[in-house]
Amino acid sequence: MREQSLPTTADISQFGLQAFNEELDKMYEDIQLPEDQAWAAMTNDLRKAKETRNFFSKENQQLKRKLQALEQENEEYAS
Repeated sequence: MREQSLPTTADISQFGLQAFNEELDKMYEDIQLPEDQAWAAMTNDLRKAKETRNFFSKENQQLKRKLQALEQENEEYAS
């Protein structure tokens, strides 16, 4: 069975840069709309971005707890 490699810092940075550029593109498209539609679109985009951030923040915390538990379990077996 082949082990999956973890993403590198460069991979993560590239992903972050790509996501940032996509958000900028959305904002540019939104400001091209009439004022009332632009405001509604940007408000909606902000809400979605917060939901996504909250989801990944929660997932990150869960993964950290799981990693900590696995590391403790590994230490117990090593002893």
